[in-house]
Amino acid sequence: MPFITGYAPTSSAPYSIRLDDVTTASVTYVGFASEGSLTSSSCWKIFIIDSRETPITLAIKYANGNSNFTNIFDNRASLTYI
Repeated sequence: MPFITGYAPTSSAPYSIRLDDVTTASVTYVGFASEGSLTSSSCWKIFIIDSRETPITLAIKYANGNSNFTNIFDNRASLTYI
């Protein structure tokens, strides 16, 4: 799973970014948290890029239907995405 450190486009604070395109077919999980955050901490903003729809379209859906930094990245596959 790639681990990338970068900057959020609207902030000067550094963020850690996690990408996972292996856990679920046709889904890429994307997580953002403050740099150095543990994936087991509830401080992640998580969304998916979902291409499972028929006909194939790309949909971006947020964990729990919001973009708050309140999710645990380790739980990404069991969260509800809206």
